[in-house]
Amino acid sequence: MDSTLNSFVKEATENIIEATVGWKIEGSVPIERSIDILENNKTSGINVIINFIGTIKGAIILTCSNNMARNITSLMLGNEQNLSEEDIKDALGELLNMIAGMAKTKYSEKLGNITISVPTTIIGNDYNLYIKHDSSDRLSLIEFEYGDELLVIKIYLEKNSI
Repeated sequence: MDSTLNSFVKEATENIIEATVGWKIEGSVPIERSIDILENNKTSGINVIINFIGTIKGAIILTCSNNMARNITSLMLGNEQNLSEEDIKDALGELLNMIAGMAKTKYSEKLGNITISVPTTIIGNDYNLYIKHDSSDRLSLIEFEYGDELLVIKIYLEKNSI
C-alpha cells in the first residue's frame, strides 16, 4: 500500500474536519485490509466515493453513520434544523472533495499527477458497497473517532498502481 498517500489523506482529513466543523480529531494508524471487506460486510449510513487516476489509480471512500453525517452537515451549514437528504449528500460530498483535493495536491507535488472525480454519495441501510477489483488490490482504513461516533476513510488502490 502507498504509505505516502495514506499519510496525506490522514493529514488532510484531520485538517479539513477541524477547519469545516471545528472538531479536533486524530486518525488511527492505517489498517490494511482485503478489498473483499467492502462486499462481505453490510453497511448502513453514508458512503461518499471519489475515484482518482494518474500515477496511481483507486478511490477514497468516506463512511459514517447518518447521525454523524447530519451533525457534520449542521455544523458546515450553520443550520441544525430543516436539513434535507440533499443537504447531507452535498455537504459530505464537498467534505470528501476537500479532503481528496488536499491529498491530491500534496501527492502530485511529490510523486506524480493524479486527477480526482466528482463525489458519488450513497445513503441507505443494510447494503453492500462493491468495487470491481483484482485479488491483489489493496484497501487501507483510517478511523477517526468523535465522541461515540466513527468516521472511516477507506483508500483503495489498484495493484498496478502500487
